[in-house]
Amino acid sequence: MANALSTTPRPYDSSSTIRAMEYIGDNMEPTICKRDSIVFEPIEYYVGEGIYLFEQLGGISVYRVQSNGRQTLRLMSDNKRYSGRECELSWFNDHCLGRLIGVYHQIFTPRGC
Repeated sequence: MANALSTTPRPYDSSSTIRAMEYIGDNMEPTICKRDSIVFEPIEYYVGEGIYLFEQLGGISVYRVQSNGRQTLRLMSDNKRYSGRECELSWFNDHCLGRLIGVYHQIFTPRGC
């Protein structure tokens, strides 16, 4: 099924490289635990369903993103204590920092967040 969202990419910044950072949130547990390292590709527009990083309220948030077939996207947390929300494609493109490509879990702490 074709994606109904129009995704107009911004010019690619050739200086962009893969980046990593420590994640401090709990909304993506058990997929991403506090203090896990996340690896992401900097992008500024929707490229398909996946896990994305956003600049939001002066911090960084991570959400699983799904298309709903309209001009809006569904932002979801894996942690069941948090509810999801919808956003306009324009909001997504204005706040997107990158797409997650890997997670490195702490090896010296018990698994299970």
